[in-house]
Amino acid sequence: PFVVEVDYLSKGQTVFRGVQVVGMIGVLHGMAMGKFSVQINARDRGGSLAKNLLEELLLGGKTPTHVIRKALEQEATFSDAEQFLSSERLANPVYFILSGVQHGEGAILTRQRQRCDAWHLFETNPKDSKQVNPQPGWFRLQTNYDPWEQVPKYDDRRTPGVRNTEKFCKGGASVNEDTVLSVMTAWPTKNHHTDITSVMCARTGQMKTMLWMKTTSPHLMVV
Repeated sequence: PFVVEVDYLSKGQTVFRGVQVVGMIGVLHGMAMGKFSVQINARDRGGSLAKNLLEELLLGGKTPTHVIRKALEQEATFSDAEQFLSSERLANPVYFILSGVQHGEGAILTRQRQRCDAWHLFETNPKDSKQVNPQPGWFRLQTNYDPWEQVPKYDDRRTPGVRNTEKFCKGGASVNEDTVLSVMTAWPTKNHHTDITSVMCARTGQMKTMLWMKTTSPHLMVV
């Protein structure tokens, strides 16, 4: 599929920038410049197809990509976006990774269809009583498993991801587009299942997106 970065405008001004598949109404990753950025990670392999359809068609659940777009369109701050993304009824489970523009604004929102568990920067995870996922307070790394549970050994991208973040970002002393991109493109964070890599900074308005197509180099990038 063709993946593009799209600027959404109102009255001649850019409201937000989104990463999406051509023809798609929802947004996979997005950034409201000067406000916040947000992306999706799959949870529970997207959930049961039958339950997802029932939730969407009969119970009013919304797809996560539509919820992200709505948040980017209407929410003015990190806190507003967190509240919206935490409370909207979803058609399927998902992780929202949310960041703001002020110090300490960042969280992983683990969503069920009607429930949310949040893990913020510089806070202990209230559900991780056994400390199976210790991370420094200055960043949050999320793959496709609940952050309070052990990851399977055959798919442990969390442990090397945390290690690479501390290594490339020098313990928080060097966090920029290049160092974050180094984390995102290091094995096994980037692997043969990786389709899209986006690095965003809502404070500066920087966004870099790469589409991977069975090669070790970006096959297509459309800006």
